[in-house]
Order: sequence, then C-alpha cells, then structure tokens
Amino acid sequence: MPSSAAAFDPATFLSGILFFPPIALLAAIVIAVGILLFRPKPQTGDVAGAAAPSKYAAERRALAVVALVTVVAYIAEFIERGYIVTDTELIHWWRFAAPLAVAAIGIAIVLWMITAVGSERPEQPMVTTGRRTWTSFSTRMAIISAGLVVLALVVTTVTAGFASSPNSQGLYVWLEIPIANEPSIPPIRVLFYGWAYGLPVLVCAAALGALAWGALDRNAARPFSRPETVAAERVARRATAAGVTRIATAAMLLTLSGAWWLIARAGSGTALTILRDRGDDHFDATWRYAELAVAAGWLAPILEIAGLVILLVAAGEGFRRARPAEQAEADEPIEAEAVR
Repeated sequence: MPSSAAAFDPATFLSGILFFPPIALLAAIVIAVGILLFRPKPQTGDVAGAAAPSKYAAERRALAVVALVTVVAYIAEFIERGYIVTDTELIHWWRFAAPLAVAAIGIAIVLWMITAVGSERPEQPMVTTGRRTWTSFSTRMAIISAGLVVLALVVTTVTAGFASSPNSQGLYVWLEIPIANEPSIPPIRVLFYGWAYGLPVLVCAAALGALAWGALDRNAARPFSRPETVAAERVARRATAAGVTRIATAAMLLTLSGAWWLIARAGSGTALTILRDRGDDHFDATWRYAELAVAAGWLAPILEIAGLVILLVAAGEGFRRARPAEQAEADEPIEAEAVR
C-alpha cells in the first residue's frame, strides 16, 4: 500500500517556525517601536505659523485605524483557520485575500473622506500654475517598491495557478508531483496556492490598486484651502499619500508571504513509501521548481514581518502628534490652483 510523507527539510522547518503570525507580530512590534522611537515625528503640523486644515488630521487618523485593522484581520484569519474552523478539507478562499480586502475597504473609506469632505471649494480662489498627478505627493522609491510588490504578487499568482490541479470538487488547490522513475504510480497531490486562492487574490489586489490610485489622485488634485496654508497642506498631503501607499504595499506583502510559504511547503520535496510484504519501496518525488520553492520559503517570513512593520509604523505615525515642519517647507514656491 502506498503512503506518502513530507521529507524533513531543515530549511523549511526553520522558516516554518519563523513564518508563524504571532511570532512575526511580536518581532514586528519590537522593530516598529524602535523605528517610531528614533524616527522624527511626521511633519504634518504648522508651517511658518500656517496650520493645515483639520481634515488632514482626520485622514491621518483614519489611515492609522485602517493599518491597525489590517493587522488585526491578518491575525484573526490565522486564528480562525488554525484554531476555530479546523476542517482540513474546507478551502478558505479568503485565506490570502483577507489583508487585501480589509485594506481595500479601509482605503475606500479614506477616498470617500478625501472626495466628500476634503475637496471643498477653497476659501480664497487661486490661479493654477501646474498640474498635479497621483504621483505628486509620493516618493519615487515608494511607488517603485509598491510596483515591484504588485508585479511579484501577480506573477506568483498566475504562475502558481497554471501549475495547480483541481481536487474532487473541481477547486484548483493541488500540486501534482509525479514519481519520475515509476510512471505507473499516481502522482502525489499536496495542498498548493492554486486558482481557488489566486483568483480572489487577483480580484482583491485589483480593487486595492484601483482604490489606492484613486486616493492618491484625489489627494493630489483637490484644491488648496488658502495661499498661506499651501506649504502646510503639501506636507499633510505627503503624509496622506505615504499612508495610502504603505497600507496597500504592506497588505500585498502579507498576501505574497503567505503564498510563498504554501508554495514552499508544497514543492520543496516529498517522499513516497510503498509498503510490501517483501520489503518497502522508497521513491523520491521532487517538483522541478523545488529550488525556487525553498527560496520562497526562506523569504516568506521576511516579507511577513516587513508587511506587519510597515502597517504598525503607519499606525504609529498616524496617531502621533505632528511636529511643525521645517522652515524650508515654507520657502518652497507656492503652487496655486484655480477654483473648480
């Protein structure tokens, strides 16, 4: 009779210990606290005596809440899947999409705040001197980093989806690993990051990306309140843009880390033993991309901790009392805008 068991892989075992949400959260809290303690307070307060309107403070606090809720949702999903609903045959389609969905809902609320509350007509009309785009208040590094994470998530999801196989219910959640030296033996099937998980991830990632783009675009395009607050509002808008970008990037990092860990568990190596009266036969079944799977397993906990740190730092900065921005901010040329 055939029986299969995962071959012991020290690398996968160690990464499995590291890739444990409570441990990752504890490590992320320590790192985030250290960053917040030694990092200057966000410059979203007064600039040369001109205070930014209170709407920016409300947006900053809302983004902080969204970041915290995303962390809570990520840990809650792990607890629910691991300790509450323990049916191993139940496919939790939201397993990887949960952080993306929660972040998307939160950013949608922030987008509403920017559009409905934060885009009122300026108190004093101003003349437009330049066009602002969704990248105007974000750093190039933040945009490039977010783009690379999105690319990695999409490539991983699509590639794993095509490599997956359906189970008896037609859900693509298996990876079939053939026995190369014994074609007559059916392939080993292990749980995998297939289309059953990947399609919800792609849908939620697309929604999150669209909402984040909308929030950045409206944050940049809305008119300034008064000429004397332009410099202060610029600083506040940079904080809003940073919060949106961090939350979207961190949510995708958490999803990507989970996907890489499951891929590593499925494809790093499997052994098959056939029990016979005359003696046992042993076969090795290795996925052809096993090396990549092992590398993904090592990187998965790093991505998880990084995502949690980004969210915790975003939350901490959102709740911290802002300090006055540097005088240099006030010396920047004032960009005016016409009333729409």
